[in-house]
Amino acid sequence: MLFFHLNGYEQQYDKDAQFDLILAVAAGEIEEIGAIARRLAVWFTAPQRDSGLSVSGSGNGSV
Repeated sequence: MLFFHLNGYEQQYDKDAQFDLILAVAAGEIEEIGAIARRLAVWFTAPQRDSGLSVSGSGNGSV
């Protein structure tokens, strides 16, 4: 979850659900990485990325 935060993802989850997931993984109740990933995927929203295209200058064609 820290990596999501460090990479700019917005968190949208219940603190109790987060705690329950951490305990379930630590206890070995959830071992399949796909199951963990699916639960994490619904809690985070990807950051908006700049398309790399920008308009700058005065519009007269000069660089």
